Amino acid sequence: MKAHYDNINNYPHPQIVEQRNVKNVIIAGACILAGCILICNSLIFNVKAALTIALSIMGISGISSGIILLLLQSKQKIYIKTRSVIKSPFYYFSREYLLFAQNLLANKNFDCKKTIPFLDNGSVYFHVLSSLDNRFAAVQIFEFDTSSFQPITSIYYFEDEQALEFWKYINRCKSNTKKLKYNLR
Repeated sequence: MKAHYDNINNYPHPQIVEQRNVKNVIIAGACILAGCILICNSLIFNVKAALTIALSIMGISGISSGIILLLLQSKQKIYIKTRSVIKSPFYYFSREYLLFAQNLLANKNFDCKKTIPFLDNGSVYFHVLSSLDNRFAAVQIFEFDTSSFQPITSIYYFEDEQALEFWKYINRCKSNTKKLKYNLR
């Protein structure tokens, strides 16, 4: 039986690993340490009550922000082949381009002249997982169905030159969308 994944981010991709974000862990640790130092200073030094309260509040804020950063931002997804961080953009478009978009992904023909105008929101979208160096892309199309977005295609994987071609096509679509918006003003 095939497992159901409602989101491309939840699907296990063999090309992607999740690793600790060392920079965010260090920043979180520094926030927690600074918070502890501020609270200790407020307790150790006999200063005015207002200063003690201010140091305590700043210390608690530092500890809280460090813990939140550690819990929410301590991991990042990495494309194994190039060690590049993964981003996850969405590109909404009109339902009238759905068949074209499905064929585009299935045929992997990204040098066509026709582009898809992207919208600020819509009933259909590309969900993309991509490396920051654009050498990897996992793409799936979702469509709004009664109360939520549902996947309507399988996940398409593009690597190396194919991924670069995909991103050139997406950038052409974004460029043409900007031109359309500008011309409509």
